[in-house]
Amino acid sequence: MQASMKVQVLAAKRFKMDNGYAATTLYCVGAMVDEQDKFGKPPMKLSGDFDVLDQLRGNIPGEMELNVEFRQGSKDKLEQYVLSATPVDRPAAQKPAQTAPAK
Repeated sequence: MQASMKVQVLAAKRFKMDNGYAATTLYCVGAMVDEQDKFGKPPMKLSGDFDVLDQLRGNIPGEMELNVEFRQGSKDKLEQYVLSATPVDRPAAQKPAQTAPAK
């Protein structure tokens, strides 16, 4: 099963292991939490395809739309694995209004 989600990505790194496994790790910012024992925007870590780092390059830190696949993780927990990343469209900068020359 797959899904799409928008997140604020702060940083990413990728690695290759001797056994041939290669992946990217993304560091994201969670939603604001204001509870008795915790407060703030907690950092979260996601794993993804090795090539995802190339899709992030030049766009982070920033808001990204991630396409994720739900997989079975350790101890049978749900894991969200990033398949691709796309920058969220930012509104174009507006040009300043032109003023008439002073007479």
